[in-house]
Amino acid sequence: MKNILLITFLLISTFTNAQKAPKVFTDTFEDGKLTYSYYIDNETSEMVKHGNFKYEKKLTSERTNGTLTNLITGNFKDGLRDGTFQYNIKTKDYPNYVGTYTTKITSATLTYSNGLPNGIWKVSSSWRTRDYNYRLEKYTWSKYSDYSTEYAETNFKNGIATGKTKFKNAEDKEGVSFTLSPEGFMVGKYLFKDTYDIFDLEFNSQGILVKTIIRDKSGNVESKNFANVEMVEIANQYMRKKITNKDLLSQKIKIDTVNNGLSFLDYNYIFEKDIFLFREIGGDKTISEYSSRLDRVYKRFFEVKKSY
Repeated sequence: MKNILLITFLLISTFTNAQKAPKVFTDTFEDGKLTYSYYIDNETSEMVKHGNFKYEKKLTSERTNGTLTNLITGNFKDGLRDGTFQYNIKTKDYPNYVGTYTTKITSATLTYSNGLPNGIWKVSSSWRTRDYNYRLEKYTWSKYSDYSTEYAETNFKNGIATGKTKFKNAEDKEGVSFTLSPEGFMVGKYLFKDTYDIFDLEFNSQGILVKTIIRDKSGNVESKNFANVEMVEIANQYMRKKITNKDLLSQKIKIDTVNNGLSFLDYNYIFEKDIFLFREIGGDKTISEYSSRLDRVYKRFFEVKKSY
């Protein structure tokens, strides 16, 4: 009897492993070449990505002989992105959508675990442009523009950004950095600037926004708000599990979680460009098939308010 069970177990194991025996799929996709390992799901007969993934593309502009090269490598595990996805994208005098020509280098490291952003995520781009015009009976290049740069870096934990986070928009001269707790909440004191205002913000160690002062560029105060000290202390006790939710309600205090607020700190667009989302290959749990919204948290904080 034991021998029969052992043989049955071995047969099942062999059959299961055979189902996951890697095969390689290669096809063209958007003027490039897509190559990945897969197995056939026994129940659905679907191809399931499993193992190495690579996408490579090289294009040449007929008019200027400019080039675009794109190399993406990564790994899938049972249909989900898993491990490090590397992006290396380069253009040399390649036509852009506004009619000029771009020379650009973009590199990215996006780390996944079981289909969720998990680990280091960083993107950096540097580029310049120039024109190619017909003058004096021939085509000539203009001078290059100044370099523009943008970057973003954070450390995801199951789809939630944590730790030291920094980014720079192409329009800004300097970058911005802030700290997120292991749970993704902003902590610390900051002076942030946008086009029109200066934001003086303070978050306590629990991620509660305790001070907001907004000034114009001349330093004149436009608005200010300080969280009630007693209410914040009660909220702190609740978060440390020293009091219950019933105690919180009896004090008529509510704690709101603000996800992805503070629009002047929006760095998500750098990570959410189409080339990085790569919706067509699937395997990212934060990307919905039915919505453009992504289930990721790039920053969050608490607001303590009176409940009426």
